Amino acid sequence: MNNEKKHTGLDENEVFKSRERYGANVMTKKRKKGFIARWWSNLGDPVIRILLIALAVNILFTLRGGDYLECIGIAVSVLLATFISTLSEQGSEMAFEKLSAVADREYCRVRRRGGIQQIKSADVVVGDVVLLAPGDKIPADGLLFSGEIHVDQSAMTGESREVKKTASNDDRLTPDAPSSVLRGCAVMSGEGEAVICAVGDKTALGEISGEVQAETRESPLKVRLRKLARQISVLGYMIAALIALVSLADSIVFDSGFRTDIMLLKLRDWHFLIETLLHSLTLGLTVLVVAVPEGLPMMIAVVLSANIRKMVRDNVLVRRPVGIEAAGSMNILFTDKTGTLTEGVLSVGEIYTGGGECYDSPDVLRRRAGAVYEHFCEGSILNNSAERTPSGISGGNATDRALMAAVEKARMPNCRVAQKVPFDSAKKYSAVGLNDGRVLIKGAPELILPYIRYVLRQDGSETAADP
Repeated sequence: MNNEKKHTGLDENEVFKSRERYGANVMTKKRKKGFIARWWSNLGDPVIRILLIALAVNILFTLRGGDYLECIGIAVSVLLATFISTLSEQGSEMAFEKLSAVADREYCRVRRRGGIQQIKSADVVVGDVVLLAPGDKIPADGLLFSGEIHVDQSAMTGESREVKKTASNDDRLTPDAPSSVLRGCAVMSGEGEAVICAVGDKTALGEISGEVQAETRESPLKVRLRKLARQISVLGYMIAALIALVSLADSIVFDSGFRTDIMLLKLRDWHFLIETLLHSLTLGLTVLVVAVPEGLPMMIAVVLSANIRKMVRDNVLVRRPVGIEAAGSMNILFTDKTGTLTEGVLSVGEIYTGGGECYDSPDVLRRRAGAVYEHFCEGSILNNSAERTPSGISGGNATDRALMAAVEKARMPNCRVAQKVPFDSAKKYSAVGLNDGRVLIKGAPELILPYIRYVLRQDGSETAADP
């Protein structure tokens, strides 16, 4: 695509052809299982299978005059265990669907032949020119060909450190490429234009989404349950066979007083022999049924479901119970601290004034030093690239957003900005000129402190600064 095409964007016909060739900017979602399908799948649990076999055997016993309460108990255990497990998975899946629906409503600005348009991110196609500004979410993978921006790539890399993106000849669509902008990342500062090179499942986020939706191997808990079920089966069969043989020997050998003639008579009596064999088989199967822990699957389902609800209350959304199962079997967890164990969001911790006082928060500063607080609010609101919007704070870098969040409840100053010098990493400061003639500067201490001549006291009076 030539530079002219990059700057002018696509017309409607080119948009249609691009969407036909490369697809829409929508990530394919695996067909969601219904409740019945999930419940049927959960019946394949190793221990549940043994319980179903035990249930079938008990039904046979019941038909021959056995205790029907055992059948009811096993059936209730199977139904409750599978129902609770299925209900937990269904609830987590629905929560994820709601999150996905919110993400699908995002908008972006594109340059097309008709001018600059605001469209849904799902309508972006390969070849579109996307305009990027602070606070924008990048709708698809592309290459920056104009401007300079700083991007938060924590959604892709887990690192909250902002990454600088500029136009270059490197056409790689990777997080470390100098001009690549990837779907799901956010623009923190700067402005630029990017040409879209990949949409939908072809984006880096789309590939991750496909891997997440793919069926994974069995959880460690399920592997152990399968092993336990196999051990129960083998041991149960061995003991059942042993019990059946002992019962058969007792009826034929021991009851005959080890007399060969009586044993031969019993063996020739087919009615007696069939009844004895059936009795021994029934006794062996009874032992096998008793060996099955019918309460185990229900207990596991209840515990996992309770853990999911507890984690949701702590704002941790678990899509499948297998996640909790796997986490409970970990010995060593390797994780990046920022954005994983911590939020990766800056906040104002302490405020130091020119008089040497330290305040724990803006609220404490407001109560103890109202005059200083007013100046703090003016600097934080006016000399800031972030903005307060109805949906929250957007735009700016991490420091700007932290300062704006600290004074989010403060009223807007009466003065307005007449001139502005945006922050630059080379200059290490930003400044604004107000309509009343004042200048507000924010930047690195080593640059600003040498120029300070006066500071405000707690009561609002001025005093000479310490050299």
